[in-house]
Amino acid sequence: MSLSNSCQRKICQYFTLINQNEKQQETAKQVFCNNTYFQIQTCFNRIDKFKKGYLIPSDFTEFMLENKVICNEEEVYLVFKDFDRRRNGRVTLEDFT
Repeated sequence: MSLSNSCQRKICQYFTLINQNEKQQETAKQVFCNNTYFQIQTCFNRIDKFKKGYLIPSDFTEFMLENKVICNEEEVYLVFKDFDRRRNGRVTLEDFT
């Protein structure tokens, strides 16, 4: 089965966007790491308001809303999924770093 040229271009564009997003994420992480005042544990603890030792999607939603960032469930899920490396529905400090 072959793909049309149009479909192939769209797939290439999709792959390019994924690559650009990965680079932007890595750049943002480096900015945090290079900031001597930023502590990942403090950040994690701030989002984990109830001191459960892990984060769930609603923790991300609350944090975003408290910081006046409106996001829908899908956007929160995409961010959460990026951190939930074990795919167990929880983000630990180890996952977060």
